[in-house]
Amino acid sequence: KRPVKSTDFKEVVYASEMTSRDEEGFKHFLEFLKPFNPDCLHLLIVNTGSFFKQPHMLAKESLKKFESLAKDYNCKSHFYSDYSIESGIRHFAEEQNIDLIGISNLHSSAIKRIFQGSVVEMLVNHSDLPVYVVDYPRK
Repeated sequence: KRPVKSTDFKEVVYASEMTSRDEEGFKHFLEFLKPFNPDCLHLLIVNTGSFFKQPHMLAKESLKKFESLAKDYNCKSHFYSDYSIESGIRHFAEEQNIDLIGISNLHSSAIKRIFQGSVVEMLVNHSDLPVYVVDYPRK
């Protein structure tokens, strides 16, 4: 929403549920990152206490898989708890001095967006950091 002041993206976070449907977007994000050569790529799953989240053990396994996809980068995996996904990403980014936020935008139905809202839209509207959105349709 504002011009990027610097492209010195040393600390980068990619936030998602880290499920198999997120892999394609993550691979696109890794391609985007290559010329920036970040010092650290943080992989983030935000826990909101929602009943429909994947179990912790499955999430840990998913993070390991995503770490292996990003083998060319120094990766750190994180679980972060907050009252919403969007606020969790922003609070994590502030605490870790993140320079760039990456997130995938799986296209969901208009009805779902009306009732749940869009995490991506809220993140872009409320974050002061650059947000790179990988936009792709669900298979």
